[in-house]
Formats: sequence, structure tokens, C-alpha cells
Amino acid sequence: MRRINPYVYSEVKKVDLNTDLPYNDLVTLDRVGKTDFKYHVEFPEGVTSMKHVVIKKTDYEAIKNILAMFGTVTYETYLKVFGHPLSESTDIEHDKFAEYGFSEDIHIHSGTEFILMAGVPLEDGNIDPEQFQVIEFCTRPAGLCPYDIKVSIESTSTTATISLTPDPEITDYRVFVDKKSEFDYWRREGEAQVRSVVIGHWDDSTNPVPRAQTGNVVLNPTGLVPNTDYVVGIVGFDSERHECVKYIDFRTGEPVGPKPQIAIEAKPEEVTAPWKSAAYNVKIQNAVSAVYGYFLKSQIDEVLANGAEISAVIQNNGITASEEQLAEMLTSEGITFETSDLSANTQYIFGVYAINDEYVSTAEYVTFTTDMLPQIGGETRNNMPGRYTASTTDVNGNTVTFPVTITTGVDDATTAEYALANRLVALGFGPESQFPYTSLSDMIAAGHTAEEAADLYGPKWFIEFREDGIVVPKPDNLSWTMGNFGTDDNSYFWAVGIRPSTGRDMDNLYDFPIEVSADGNTVTVKGYYNENIPAYYYPTMCTAASSWWFNDIQFRCYSELVLTRDTSTSAYLHRGAVKAPKTVVINSFDRSVKESRQRAADLMKK
Repeated sequence: MRRINPYVYSEVKKVDLNTDLPYNDLVTLDRVGKTDFKYHVEFPEGVTSMKHVVIKKTDYEAIKNILAMFGTVTYETYLKVFGHPLSESTDIEHDKFAEYGFSEDIHIHSGTEFILMAGVPLEDGNIDPEQFQVIEFCTRPAGLCPYDIKVSIESTSTTATISLTPDPEITDYRVFVDKKSEFDYWRREGEAQVRSVVIGHWDDSTNPVPRAQTGNVVLNPTGLVPNTDYVVGIVGFDSERHECVKYIDFRTGEPVGPKPQIAIEAKPEEVTAPWKSAAYNVKIQNAVSAVYGYFLKSQIDEVLANGAEISAVIQNNGITASEEQLAEMLTSEGITFETSDLSANTQYIFGVYAINDEYVSTAEYVTFTTDMLPQIGGETRNNMPGRYTASTTDVNGNTVTFPVTITTGVDDATTAEYALANRLVALGFGPESQFPYTSLSDMIAAGHTAEEAADLYGPKWFIEFREDGIVVPKPDNLSWTMGNFGTDDNSYFWAVGIRPSTGRDMDNLYDFPIEVSADGNTVTVKGYYNENIPAYYYPTMCTAASSWWFNDIQFRCYSELVLTRDTSTSAYLHRGAVKAPKTVVINSFDRSVKESRQRAADLMKK
């Protein structure tokens, strides 16, 4: 039975003075005060579990807007995710604050709209639409306080002095200072929302910025931004908890200190691989913080075309300098930032953003283009193209042979593409009767686009010339395919071996080292040796849809793959080593912040 509050259900008094009435609804609002309310959740007959939750209406609407691009949020879906479970009919009473379903506090203020929900979950966790109820209600208004709080404000470029003198009848009050733009944001949601922001948590010790004051007070907020509009929000209370609400605007002054200065100087003498590396020295003055970064110029141009400022792009996407880095920037020698993560023949921007203690900022940047990829490999690379017979062994130790042609490309486009990547292409892998070569033109004639054909012709694999040797490059992230031979998934160059301890197969993606004989007529694809197991992996053609595992093995080498040149295409004698620049690995990029942002966005989508 319940004893109803005539304030909530005053119309009942007109027809029945008996206030002892049974609960007939899933949820019933029993009492509503200024900063408190009480409700009852009633279990229907035969129901063993229910959920309930209360949320401020403006918060619910904001959550709906955030998730609008991912799907529709309804009362039922909100209750499913954030509702509190109950096992029996219960009275719930809240005074000043209640808990959300996601462990945040909801602070109850006067004259504020709330949404109360209760329902019965089905076996799949969804809320039964036939056993669900929602009530919208508003807490009681506090009433106008007849007393006042006198305020005077003096401001500099980054600070303010706010003097507050309340009338004696004002028992306590809340004060909150923020940018006018922030107050305008909350004003879109109504006066009650702005007032609740000023009051904050009733337990002031849990407010990120303390708000509670009594008596005459002088506040000195610091860290303000020059030439910016601010608002002082005030909510005062008398002994009856009536409210005196005031919003006072003020503006910070002009900055008085010097602007930050940035000097960027290229350091080509510190770059040993100009097709993938860059180095710039940075010196700054009059700054307390700095952000720097290397960026693809094409990406910067795209953002600038949409109206963004390059200073904002650097600030929001660059790397914040550490205290040690900032200290070096401020010296006469400066600090040099290097990277070896760049792509060849590509335009980049190196930019620096700096800000002083008055929040005055400056940005400087330079544009540069990396060199063309060097033609690593010398005579070996020039002489390697030709026709070969490949040989390896099968699972029984028998020799398996098949033809392989090594070439610079299969048309002008692929030749240019492979040259930039320091690659030759090998055509043929596995018995020709099982995996006949399908050319680029064959693929196009079969209805594929030129781009698809360039990806799927084959079987093919690559020979890549690097500074530290020659390899068959692994298809990292399935970046290149050997072709497709009538399967749902494409074929890839995999590494498969046998684990000695168990005799079972093991696999991974590895770069296979290549050796070339002194006369240039024998090319050997060596096994990849994993010393941690220890065991060898050998070249294998597998279908795959993920770089984490393969689906089916199509052809597997159980030993090294040896290519012997046909005598009709003998190579020139190769003498001497292949010379290449020293590899310098510099980690200038830090993507952790972007990754954490992406993780947060993914959580919102779930």
C-alpha cells in the first residue's frame, strides 16, 4: 500500500479522501521536492526481475544526440544498458543526488526535468515493451530569493579579481567562472541546466572546481585567456532555500607579454636516407608549451580547404613537447627532430605550434618533398631479370620444379610502381599445371578493372632490394597478393614450418632472405630461421582473409626455393657488394593519443 503525496496527486482529493491506495503501475512517483524525490517500483505477478533508472532529461537528450550517427536511442534501450536491477518491489528515495546506471552521480536541483523508467527485461536482455513505463516529472521550483549578492570584477589578460558581498540573509552560495561560450552551450538546454552547472555537486568536495562559499569572499581565478568573454555564475540561498541567481559578464584584457617566436631550420647533414628521413632543428622563445609534428601535405591541404587554420591542425594532431624537449627548444642550440617513417617522393609538412603564459600562440611550418627511392641493388638487380627453373622439395622429400620468370613489371604502370619500391616481380609459383599463369590482360579481358587486375594477376611474388640485403617481402597486413586461383579468398606468400617439439605445423608472416650466386645465375630463397623455437619456415602459398592466420595451403616448400637461370639468358658476372645508405631508425611519431581516442569512440558505438 502507498500513502500518496497530495502535492503530486492533488486531483485525487476531489473524489476520494482515502490516501491508502494499492500500487497498480510498474513505477509510481510518490513524492517530489525541490532537491529530492521518491518513487516505487512494483513487480507484476509472476515477474522475478525488473530494472529502473532515473536521468535528467537534458542528459538523456544529449546522449541520444551523441549516438545518433550510430543508431536510435530509445527509453527501452537506455533502460536495458543503464538500468539498475531489482529482485522485488522496492521504494527508492533520493535526496540531492542519485546514481546513474553508468556510475556517475545525477545531482538533483530545483525546477529540473527528470525521466523515470522501469521495465521487465526479457531473456535476451531487451526490455519487454508491454511491461515498460516511463514518467517525466519536474522537481519543485525553489522560489525567488528576495536578497542579493553584490559583485565587483577587475581583470587582467589572464586573471580576475571577483569580490562578492552577500546580504546577511544569504546563508550560502555557489560561484562558478567559465568562458561565455561554455555558458552559451549550456543555455541551449535551458535555464535549469545552466543553474545546475553553477551549483555543481551538492557535496562540494567532489566538484573538480570548488563552488561553495559563505560570507564576503574574494576569488582570484587564474589561467584565463586574453581578449575572451567570461561569465561569473552565482546561485545564492536563504534560510528557506529560495534561490538568488545572477550571471555577470566580463572580458579579459589585451595580452601584454611578447608573442612566441619559432625558428625552424633544415638539417640535411643529419639525414642519411633522404627518401624516407627528415631532420629539422627548432628554436623557440617566449613559450611555455609547444607541439610539433610531421604531416602529409595532402592531408593538411584537405583540412585547410574545409576552413581550418594550420595552427589548429598542428595543435590538435601534433606531439606535445616534453619538459626536457621544451627546455632544449628554448636554448640557443635548439633541438633537432628526426624521423625515418616517411614515404619516398612525397610532400610533407613539418610544423611547430607554441603558446605563451597568456595563451597567445604562434605556428610555423616548412614544406618539403622526400627524394625518389634509390635504385638499390646495382648490377645484381639489373642482371636478375630472366627465365628460371625453380626447385624445392615436397613433404616426402621429392624434388618439385616449375618455371619462374623474373621481370621489372608486366606493363608500364607496374614497372614504374615496382621500381619505386625497389622491387622485381617473379611470375610463377608451384606446379604450372595446378597454378597456370594468368596475365594482366587476361584479368582485364575477364572483366576486372585495371586496379583489380594489377592486384590479382599471377601467381606472382616480389624480390625486394633493401639497404641490408635482398628479401621476398612479407605481405604485411595482406598488402599484396600472389593472385586468385578460383577461391573465395586471395592467395598470399606465407611462412610455414614444423615445430620440432611437437611435429606440428607453425606459421607466420616473415621476410625471406635471398642469396644470389657470384655469377648471378642462381637465386636462392632461404628459409626464415626463428632462433627462439628453433626452426625454419619455408615459402608457402596460402589463401587468407586475415594476416593473423591462413585458410588453406595451396603449395608448400619443405626446403629452400632455388631458382636456376635458363642457359639462354645467362647474366653478367656480378662483382662486389651492393652498397646502400646506413639505416637510421628514429621514432618521432607518437600515435598513442590517436589510438586512445579511437578506442573511446569504439566504446561509444557498442
